[in-house]
This record gives sequence, structure tokens and C-alpha cells, in this order.
Amino acid sequence: MSPNFSPPPVSKRIVLLLFLVSAFSFVYLKHFLNESNPANRVALCLALLDNGSVCIDKYYHYSVDHCIRDGHYYCDKAPGVSFLALPFIAAAYHGLQAIGKTDFTSFDPVRKEEPNPNFKFLLLVGSIPVSLFGALAISMFYALAVRLGASQRVAVFGALLLGFGTPFGVWCTVMFGHAIAGAFLLFATAIGWRLLQTERPEGCRIAWTVSGFLLAYAVWIEYTAAIPSIIIGCIFLAAMIRKQFTARRIFPVVCFLGAGAIPVAVGFFLYNTWAFGGPFTLGYQFDTTNFPLMGEGFCGIKVPRPDVLFQTIFSTKHGILWYSPILFLSPLLALRNIFRNDKRELNVACLLIPLYYYLLNSSYVYWMQSDVPCRHTTASLPFLVLPLIVGFGTLPPLVRRLVGALATYSFVMCVVAMNVPGSATLMRAEIKPLFLLREFAGGGIRNLPYYIGLNPLLTLGVLLVVWGVFSVLLIATVRNVERSSVPDTGSDDL
Repeated sequence: MSPNFSPPPVSKRIVLLLFLVSAFSFVYLKHFLNESNPANRVALCLALLDNGSVCIDKYYHYSVDHCIRDGHYYCDKAPGVSFLALPFIAAAYHGLQAIGKTDFTSFDPVRKEEPNPNFKFLLLVGSIPVSLFGALAISMFYALAVRLGASQRVAVFGALLLGFGTPFGVWCTVMFGHAIAGAFLLFATAIGWRLLQTERPEGCRIAWTVSGFLLAYAVWIEYTAAIPSIIIGCIFLAAMIRKQFTARRIFPVVCFLGAGAIPVAVGFFLYNTWAFGGPFTLGYQFDTTNFPLMGEGFCGIKVPRPDVLFQTIFSTKHGILWYSPILFLSPLLALRNIFRNDKRELNVACLLIPLYYYLLNSSYVYWMQSDVPCRHTTASLPFLVLPLIVGFGTLPPLVRRLVGALATYSFVMCVVAMNVPGSATLMRAEIKPLFLLREFAGGGIRNLPYYIGLNPLLTLGVLLVVWGVFSVLLIATVRNVERSSVPDTGSDDL
């Protein structure tokens, strides 16, 4: 990128359209009937609403993802997702009670192994903030890509690729922490990098504090986000040092980032002490009844295994490239651009964060427990897609055509995965992409309207119509913005 390059404007209308289509899709494609992981998070919310406790004794039977301490049951997950969902669940909880629906503990009278309809409804409501923050991440990705030099159409393509051409969108449809942790990391990165482009970034106190809060809260959503949060903080520091900021200018930024993290750290220590008896004690340390291997290493994390790393990338059962083959170019572009432009720190983050998550996943004893590839690496996906999109303009024409072909496959495969619910059969399937395609073609579509009795193919038709309308609006808006913008004469290197 040339020194005098002026990035095109971020269109608020495109931001809004991307948010709306993503939010609608993630909510519409929800699967919520009988998921142990979300049930555990909802149980924590119900315990807080019932009697102000974090003990889930009344609801533990809905989930195997609990831990036992001193004869009582607790949510073993990081509580960040539950706290984000608490206002939504509280509204639904009191609303159900107002109409006489007060049973949240019994099983479904028909599907006896599943929670009753009241609890299922709370599972649905609790996943809404995950979908909303996931949709916001799609919009934020577009804005960040544009500010880094991508054209309007390429930035929109990248945002849609993140949401619908990678497993990121799959995990925005359920109340898991993986996608939303990645969203918070992306928010903090976008805010911090934007501030670094201003003349006096140290003067933006509130924005740096918000960035620090987001980095810390990502850890409270998913403890494994601690290292990526540190990496992002370090790239901010490295960028300021490269720009020859004095210590007097750097110190306030560090203080503001730390100030944002303090409320989350206090909440973290208080919650852990309340639930598990110590500020640094985690629920996973008591999670050995249903998951005995969690007692090995540090909460089930041991030494990275090369064979597992290979499987999580290439195998037909667990490999990410069978869902999103377009991602194989991203590390290459990030590596190429580390020493080529003024955004090398961001390229380093786009290398280190995915590398960290894949090494972490390969060292986790329960790494294989996922319906779609390596759910524990989901938070890295925004940082995998970013170098590909912002560097798209530097690719040779033949490679761009290859990217288009791979993107088409990625969109098809991931949209299919979003429509087919997870199952034990899917988890055991040796060729998961083929299994998903067969289920999809055979009418195995499950989404929100399906659960109220609508035909699966009809519900898919409605979704396609909505996507068609948004596509027309997005294309028209992109063209209008491009016509009104200064022509892009710079490089698209990240």
C-alpha cells in the first residue's frame, strides 16, 4: 500500500445490510432441541434467576457438560456466554412464568431424552445474542477490510465468506462460545488498529478501554482466548514501537487497555471463588466424572500431536479444508506480506492466532468431539480470512479464478452444514462432507421453522428468497458506493 493511499469509505448501509442478513440467517438456521453444551449455559442462567445461585442442581440432568464440587453441580464452562444471554433468558423466563409455564426441569413427554418445551425455548432465546454478535462480526469484518485497503466488493465478499463460507457461521447458530469469542477478538483488533491510524491514538481513552474490555471478555467467553488476546495486545504495542512512539505515548495506551480488562478480571475472580472456591480455580478442574481425560495435563490440554494437527487440516473426517478449501491461501498471503508493508504486525497476528488454535486443538484430549471440523479453532477464522480478502487485489488473475471456484465450494459446503443438525452419526462419519450432502439432499434439513412444523424444503425456499433480496440490495449498494468513491489506485496487500 502506498504511503498516500486513502482507503475507500465504509458504507453504513452495507454494514447494516450485512448485519441484517447475517442475523436473520443465524437465527433462522438454529438447532436447539437437545444440546448438552448450551443446556449447561442456560442452566447457569436459570440458577441465577431462581435463587441467585450458580449451583445448577435442579437442571444438571439436561447436560453431561457439568462439573461436581462438594456434592453439587456447576456449569463447567466459562460463564461469559451465559452472562451475555442472561437478559434475554430473564425476559423469556418471566414471560413464560406470566402465562403459567413454570416447569423448566422435566423432560419432554414425547422425546423423553430431551428437555421439555419450556427449557427448549430458553435454549433458543439464549442463542440469540450469539447470533447477534456473530452478525456484528460479519459487519465489522467488512469495515476492517475496507479500512485496510480492500475494494468494496471484495470486502463484502470476505464478510460473507466468513459468515457463510467457513464454519464460523455454523457456530453462530447455537449457544456455544467459539464463534462469539472470535467475534470479540475481531472487535478489539478492529478498534485498536483503527486507533493506530490516527494522529494521537493515546488520546482515545474510551476506545482503548473498550478494546481492552473486549479482549478480556473474550477470555471470559472462552478461556483459550487468553493467548490470542495477549497476541493482539502485543501487536498494538509493536505497531507503536515501529512508528517510533515514545514511552510517554505508549504508556497511556497500555493503561487504558488494562483499565478495560480490570472489570472482567474482577468478575472472573469473584465468579471462580463463588463457584469453585478460588479465584484461579476453573470448573474444568472438577470435570472428570463424565470426561475423565480432563484430569490429564492442564484441563485435558497436553502436548501438540502432529498426527492430530494433520487430521484437523486435511482429513475427510475432521479437516477444515474439506469445508473451506479457500483458506489454504491465507497463511501464505499473511507470510508473504509480513516484511512487505506497514501492517506487518497485523499479518503476524493473522499467522500466530490460527497457529495457536490449531496447535491447541491438536493437544486437547477431546479434540475430535465436533460435528463440523475442529470447533475449538473457530475463533481463529476471522484472522484466517482477513489476509486472503485484503490481499486479493495482488493475486494473479488465474489465482483469483481459483479463489472464486474454491469460494463457491466453501459456500455450498458450509451452508449445507448450517442446515443439517449435528448428531452422533455425523460425529462418527468418516467422510463428513459427503454425509452432510446426503442428509441435505435427503431432506434432513433442520432449522427454526422446521421445529414449528413447516416443511424443510419450504423453509429452505424462504431462506433462499430472503438471500436473493439481500443480494440485490447489496449489489446495488456496492455499485453506488464504488461510483461515489475515489478510484482505488493502491495495492491490496494486508
